[in-house]
Amino acid sequence: MSFDESIKRIIDIAKECGIVEEEYAQVQLELIVHKATELQVHMDNMYWSERCNLLSYGQVCSDKEVNKNYRRLKYALGAVFIPLIILSAQLNLDPAECFKLAIDDLEKCDIEG
Repeated sequence: MSFDESIKRIIDIAKECGIVEEEYAQVQLELIVHKATELQVHMDNMYWSERCNLLSYGQVCSDKEVNKNYRRLKYALGAVFIPLIILSAQLNLDPAECFKLAIDDLEKCDIEG
């Protein structure tokens, strides 16, 4: 599924759930902060599981645990995208256009926008 198709699917699901109303925008913003915090936790877990293995004389974290941490990290990163896309729909903004504007600034090395 392409990114554009994913965006459309997320918005369709949000409409089915009845959460694309602008009145829920603050809730989505709070969810973004919550999901970003979870992402930080998973990044820390990933960092320390790899770091502990490198610094120890044995394997502190099994490959299975490291892989589980990677999966959680990837999920958490993806989970940040969803409320961002829903928030853009709630504010009647095209998420692809928002993404393009950010990419344009990135190309200028202007990450502050």
